[in-house]
Amino acid sequence: MRCSGELPDCGYRVKLTAGASWLEYTIDGTSSLHGEIRYFAGTELVDSVVRGFLPDHYNRVFQPGESAVFAFSATAKESQFDRGLERIWMTCPAPKTLAFRDKWAEAGPWWGIVVPDPLPVRETAATFRQGRFDVAFTHFYGAAYEGKFPRVQFHFGLESETSVLDRYVAYYRDNGYLREGGEWFDWWSRPIFCTWGQQEYLEQSCDFERNPLTADALMDWVVRLEEKTGGHPFTLIVDSHWFDYYGEYGVHPQRFGDAASFRRLIASIQARGHKVVLWYTPLWVSKTSAIVREHPAWLVKDLDGAPARVTNTEIYDYVYLLDCSRKDVQAHIRSVVRYLLSDEAGGVNADGFKIDMNYYGPVGGKHAIDNYEWGIGEKLWYELVRFIGTEAAAVKADALLTLSGAEPYLQPWAPAQRLNDLFPVVPESPDPWYRRAALVNKMLPGVLIDVDGWPSARTRSAEYWMVSPTFGVPVTYHLDGFDTKERIGDADFARMRAAWNVYANAPVQADMALHIDPDRRVFYRTYGSGSLAGFYAALALHSSCLVTYGERCMMAASIADMVVEAPLPPGRTISAACKRLPGDDVPIVWEEDREAGTVRFRVEDCGKGIEAFVLEFGQVDG
Repeated sequence: MRCSGELPDCGYRVKLTAGASWLEYTIDGTSSLHGEIRYFAGTELVDSVVRGFLPDHYNRVFQPGESAVFAFSATAKESQFDRGLERIWMTCPAPKTLAFRDKWAEAGPWWGIVVPDPLPVRETAATFRQGRFDVAFTHFYGAAYEGKFPRVQFHFGLESETSVLDRYVAYYRDNGYLREGGEWFDWWSRPIFCTWGQQEYLEQSCDFERNPLTADALMDWVVRLEEKTGGHPFTLIVDSHWFDYYGEYGVHPQRFGDAASFRRLIASIQARGHKVVLWYTPLWVSKTSAIVREHPAWLVKDLDGAPARVTNTEIYDYVYLLDCSRKDVQAHIRSVVRYLLSDEAGGVNADGFKIDMNYYGPVGGKHAIDNYEWGIGEKLWYELVRFIGTEAAAVKADALLTLSGAEPYLQPWAPAQRLNDLFPVVPESPDPWYRRAALVNKMLPGVLIDVDGWPSARTRSAEYWMVSPTFGVPVTYHLDGFDTKERIGDADFARMRAAWNVYANAPVQADMALHIDPDRRVFYRTYGSGSLAGFYAALALHSSCLVTYGERCMMAASIADMVVEAPLPPGRTISAACKRLPGDDVPIVWEEDREAGTVRFRVEDCGKGIEAFVLEFGQVDG
């Protein structure tokens, strides 16, 4: 172990704790260390491959000849720019775990490391380079971790490369972080329309004055999507810039009027059967906000005491940050949450939040905050999400919070985890979303997956519309065109409408089990209760056809012409089958294989205007 920084009471005894198949490494004693700790410095790790679980490029097996830095951070944009890494903020925070095996082994066994708890640290960086390996905790604040040092657990005898994730989740379950059997509200599993893709397509999406997001535009988009999707109730996410200033969240006066006008707009959308969720970040403050002038003490400071400027937003020259560790800032956040969710006088009565920009918090070693008991880095993010989740539920029990990340400690406080942006738009494969979905499914048991879908192109969207409803809530960001500037045509809307029709036959429920295997392209979910318990609720065939099962029928949507063979529920047969067109049901031929328990039928590209293929159930004789 190596330490740097202030070491007033730092001990150096290594403490090892052993279990049946695990070993925990930490430093014995107490510490108010404020600096860097590096474990296993100079350790040789030869003839091993390492499997990472960070987003996209790092979510794979690295060979011994490769070099990799796995930077785990709640302020991932900082780590990304500092280290020249590839978009690690897309799943932030990511689980602090790696898996290893002998490179000569045909398969396993695997072993893994786990770094538990939300840590008060700038980043946890595991470096795997040319036969050397170490783990660094940069700008660690021991006083915010009960005076303890970070722990690293080694888990042995693992069956697969992902088994270490099960051990990781087990730690959080055993230590009281997870909430089992939390509340679930049916509307949470409705399809989602997020306005950000439409704002981006029309451009000026980050301009407060010329933004295409206006009251009239919003209602127009809602009405048009109703027409295009057949009137399905959905959750509308009003994305960024509905407000006047980051940090304040007053309604933008030129585009939405005052709070009363905005509330009337929201009420009119809710009256049409939809829910309204507002974009919100608790961290950013606009440089022209009244907070900067009237409450400068509320801002995160740099190390010389001046308000800290965040300059790597890739959107603005800089923004400020709220110091969420302060009691007065927490009171401000509480008042904002109440004002946005409450149906009381003065509230706008929204139904939840899309929480964003979480990867820009105060950075250890660069910024100063008021109260380090809240920690910094992921410890601060954990406390903040817990605070907002608690406050939101106190105002509105069914408030929906959707945020991105794959750490188990987020599970009790955010009902939905968003799979986040997928750059670049080309190549057009949605595979990284599948891998993120598999990770979230393992790491946050029982949490709804917001499948995201931005940015996207026609090809990417078509496949994703068919596959994503097997593991999460269908989402569209697009109304006029895709992010490639391809116009959305009638065929595109027909495919999306068919997917929503088929999803409505078996929407996601809290007790369903998800199976997400991106490598083998196998995606399905099964019922946890009811007459179909243990059987499929939804599955994807050939990444082109979505099939769902309800009590009375099975339904299918497709983006290709082909013959498919789908399982039949035990004890069921097909009594009738049709191709559903607007205003007409056209009978289709089917063939059952009783021995295999399947049914074969022909599907077509629903872009032809087909609303769904419907196969009605009957009971098997005898």
